[in-house]
Amino acid sequence: MGFDRAAIKANARLHVKNNYGPNILVFVIYVAICTVCAAIPVVGWVAELLVTPLMLVGYIGWFQKSIYQQGLSSGEIFAPFKENMWGTMGTMLLMSLKVMLWSLLLYIPGIVKSYEYFAVPFLKSENPNIPCDRCFQMSKAMTDGHKMDIFIMQISFLGWIILSCFTFGILTIFYVQPYMMAANAFAYEQIKAEAIANGRINPMEIDPAYGGGSFMGSDKVGF
Repeated sequence: MGFDRAAIKANARLHVKNNYGPNILVFVIYVAICTVCAAIPVVGWVAELLVTPLMLVGYIGWFQKSIYQQGLSSGEIFAPFKENMWGTMGTMLLMSLKVMLWSLLLYIPGIVKSYEYFAVPFLKSENPNIPCDRCFQMSKAMTDGHKMDIFIMQISFLGWIILSCFTFGILTIFYVQPYMMAANAFAYEQIKAEAIANGRINPMEIDPAYGGGSFMGSDKVGF
């Protein structure tokens, strides 16, 4: 099936165009809450440790879900707080710990592991009840052979990131960040579809009611 970076980015641009306001709103909500948690005197680091992983899953998950649901409420970013909150939090904290420990080995192994775990927050967003160990196993299966593809796709946004620096971050808020997040979501959907087609993962583990959902027509140009 391959990894169609051009189609992924084209889909992402369409998504930004068709969901412009909500894309910006969820980013502002995510940044605002994480910033407030970090700013709390004395115990801010505790609030940040507990809340930030859940907000990240909610933020990432919003983009993945908005591919399929037109007009998805920005409140969906808080979904991780509603079901198996501690399981999701534990999985994300363990992921960060693993990447940090692998990074101690000349840093490169940490980068490799971060891409191996690329699908973890998406999986926890889709099904918070996936066991922690299984979540890592599924992400490994999905990213097998595609870690470099994902890395190259993300590096391809470097020009946009540099350009946004000259706008003091304004371009990041209004275009670059939503574009990058949407691209990650479409990349996840592509590697998930391939893993399912090749029998590397069981779609019922992600969604017991799996029926091979389809993209919103206005957001998909094809893979």
